[in-house]
Amino acid sequence: MKPPLRALLLSSVLLFGPPPPSYADDDETQFLLEATHRRIQRDPHSDWLKSVPFGDSHSITINGKEYRVGGRVEEMALGIYYAINFQRWEKVKEFLSRYRILAGHQPALILLAEGLLARAKGDIGMALSKLQAANKAAPNDTRILLELARLYAEDHQNREALQQFRQAAKRHLPEATRQAIQRYIDGIEKRTRWHGSISIGPGYNSNFNQANGFEKCIMAVLDTCIITESLPKPIGSSFLGYQATLLKQTPVSGHHNLTLRSIAYGRQYSKNDPDNTYLKNYSDHTTRVYAGYNYRNASTEFTLSPYFEHYYRNGHTNYTAPGIDVGLKHHLNKTWSLHLQTNSKRHRYSKIERTRFSDYTLSSLEAGTSYNLSPLSSVYAGVEWARRRYAWTPASSKEHSVRISTYTFFDSGFYINAMATYRDNRFDAKTFLSRHPRHDIQKTLIASFGAPRWNFEGIYPELRFKRSINKSNLIYYAYKQNEVSLHLKYNF
Repeated sequence: MKPPLRALLLSSVLLFGPPPPSYADDDETQFLLEATHRRIQRDPHSDWLKSVPFGDSHSITINGKEYRVGGRVEEMALGIYYAINFQRWEKVKEFLSRYRILAGHQPALILLAEGLLARAKGDIGMALSKLQAANKAAPNDTRILLELARLYAEDHQNREALQQFRQAAKRHLPEATRQAIQRYIDGIEKRTRWHGSISIGPGYNSNFNQANGFEKCIMAVLDTCIITESLPKPIGSSFLGYQATLLKQTPVSGHHNLTLRSIAYGRQYSKNDPDNTYLKNYSDHTTRVYAGYNYRNASTEFTLSPYFEHYYRNGHTNYTAPGIDVGLKHHLNKTWSLHLQTNSKRHRYSKIERTRFSDYTLSSLEAGTSYNLSPLSSVYAGVEWARRRYAWTPASSKEHSVRISTYTFFDSGFYINAMATYRDNRFDAKTFLSRHPRHDIQKTLIASFGAPRWNFEGIYPELRFKRSINKSNLIYYAYKQNEVSLHLKYNF
């Protein structure tokens, strides 16, 4: 005889709040946000922002012969332009030290050279100050105007960069220079346009109800079990899944921007759970919409984004959650960056769900660092502290997580995006279910393999894999789950 533990399992859900699926949503949200951010961040490493010298009347061609700079002011000025064009910064400093003491030197050229030297050292603030002064001293100098415009673009002052490049484009310029200016204008406009992606495809989940099928004999006679209690068995199902992202950043002035961002994802399962009296349809849909403020310069990015989250499951709204997200990223150099992010949201369950779940607040703080292996490859490692607060103490918990993620886009036209999370979740107090408070250890791996090389009209395949293992001192929450899907994806 096997009387199911439905009543006991339902009691545990009532007492402990949302089961592990709420964590899965957080992991998938984080993975999707990171994938979108990394795809967009590839743009700064594209050809349009590389330091290619602008051609103008000051440039010279060596034709394989060594050019010796004379001591006259005109010759020294020409040598400075030559050294700048070929990025020979040690020669720029050498020629500049001689040029500034010559009678009849141009102050604007000195400021230009000093600004580009500061830029080469990574001091964008000093570089901007020098180039702005140079442009003020010689407003008709097209070379200074173009270098200032490019520096504005590198410093993410998009509105100012566009103004400078469009002003330069109105002047009489060689065709090659005009084409270079247009590449910059196109690149900056690409930053501020709508970005997004959409994907859809079939998949299979080995355990969508996150069950373990645990059985326990509670009465035996002569070594024969006559009464067995059991938990639900895992149910596997095929599904149709989708993901969608949308991002728009509008420059206001300088480094200040307004940001609108949204993500949505979900699954429609082909099977239901016929034995579950309260949750038969596990098909779910998550939507989150952000609207906030962004500050970004060449080394630092800060975001402040209120958002609204909606979770739909079992044919109706499961909960809504208003929240706020604050993030800070600082580039120490071209390879290392520091990250700090804090988040808080209030889960408010729908009327039908409040008979089983209680509202709660989730707050988190994450600190991490990333390393750029190359312009198209990076690794991130971070730790997160999270707190779930319910009105009833035993339902509240503290989480400590470690997250490692990596992204690589290969020259062959393929990419790998992966994220691994280790989460230690400890509840505040015990209940009648155990002599000890609930304690879960969850391990999650999400990976996607995309092939933009195999695209048709911009649509390409992406293979996605997810594995979750949740261990708990309460057997009701232990489970293993595997999921695989093949999507067709389109980026814009």
